[in-house]
Amino acid sequence: HRDPEDVVTLIISYMIAGLLAELIGSTVLSPFEATRIQLVTSTKSISFIGCLNSMIERGGFLSLFDSLPAIFSKQIPYTMVQLSSYELLSRNIYTFLSQNGYDTSDYKFLISIISASIAAVLSSLVSQPGDTLLTIINKSKKSNTNVSIRGINNTLRLMKS
Repeated sequence: HRDPEDVVTLIISYMIAGLLAELIGSTVLSPFEATRIQLVTSTKSISFIGCLNSMIERGGFLSLFDSLPAIFSKQIPYTMVQLSSYELLSRNIYTFLSQNGYDTSDYKFLISIISASIAAVLSSLVSQPGDTLLTIINKSKKSNTNVSIRGINNTLRLMKS
């Protein structure tokens, strides 16, 4: 049996790894995602580079990162839960099977499928509030309105009732 402190350390390390991976990945991809969204919603035919340059001219380089807080609110919890739950589930299933005399090499694929499926459900549940926030922000951009924290809070409050 594992020491509970070791399990807590393991969970924390997976959570931190998920946090760092998502921070880096989302930050690097944010300008590309912002440009892609602009290209999809634009009525003009323009190249990716042309669109990127136009966005920088209009709002400055940092405008490419405007949606980053909303993306973080969805993706960071998702990645943290996905990584940690998958790893913990697969480790525990392997341990359970080995302790009960099963040859785990016969069950690798099944263990991966079960662990990944449960991790996907858990991470989707955790990221849903962030997904709602991202939807609100994207809708406000389409209608050219400014989203404030107060407006988001009011919308979320209305959704609860």
